[in-house]
Amino acid sequence: MDFESIMNMPVIGQTIAYAIEDGRQWGLSFANNFYWVGNRDNIANLMIDECLWTFSDCLHQSLEQIIR
Repeated sequence: MDFESIMNMPVIGQTIAYAIEDGRQWGLSFANNFYWVGNRDNIANLMIDECLWTFSDCLHQSLEQIIR
């Protein structure tokens, strides 16, 4: 099954789209924090870690609801 087929599945596609959008919004607010000015390497590493965690957490919660 390819990515497009997965995204077209009603529950899974919506869940993935929600997780991506939620992570994007969080990342923008995190990146715009004044604390990170002048520390690009640190913020880049933190954003990658946190975005992956947010995505996996949202996906896990959604799959948990589907299984129940």
